[in-house]
Amino acid sequence: VMSLPAPFVFRRADFGDRGAVLALVLVGLADAANVVLYFSALARGPVVVAVLTHYLAPTLVALLAPLVLDEPRSKRALLASPVVLAGLGLVLGPSDAAGGTTTALLGAGSAVFYAVVVLGSRRAGKTFGPLAVTSLHSVVSALALLVVFRGDALPHTVDRGLGLVLFAALVNGLLGAALFNVSLRAVGAQLVGVFTYLEPLTAALLGVVVL
Repeated sequence: VMSLPAPFVFRRADFGDRGAVLALVLVGLADAANVVLYFSALARGPVVVAVLTHYLAPTLVALLAPLVLDEPRSKRALLASPVVLAGLGLVLGPSDAAGGTTTALLGAGSAVFYAVVVLGSRRAGKTFGPLAVTSLHSVVSALALLVVFRGDALPHTVDRGLGLVLFAALVNGLLGAALFNVSLRAVGAQLVGVFTYLEPLTAALLGVVVL
């Protein structure tokens, strides 16, 4: 679903920037790895550990963006990331469930790859438009998942659950990621990374209203 706009945003001239193309491919592979590790962490549980370790990503972005992208170091991002992460931990509370170590490793791995997605998208976005970054990297992600997981990467039934997944892929995936890439251009990777902490707040509010 996220790859659908790719034929309409493909511009041969953009592929002259080899650095941007390499970043785009890297984003695609990192996004696939992020998906696998994060949802594996959620499936194993405890969910608290999975979420907290995954949200190490904004701190990694704040530390790495000045080195990788030559962005001016943002003191606001460096201060805000650990503070908000600690606040998220207080809200979620402790967890005594089994499997915490494995979940933490999977979640932290997803954080590393998510940080690569943010940094790579920022670099690719210097040449490719926000929608192009979103849809073209998704082609790479989809192919990577199909190569590794083959039939397991495809839905086995057509039901309401699949409809929800397709809806989420369109709204949360395609539209959300395109807006994310717009903000990367305007604000920079470090502060955008911090803004991703609005995701659990939004999820909590929607959980109350919808579920």
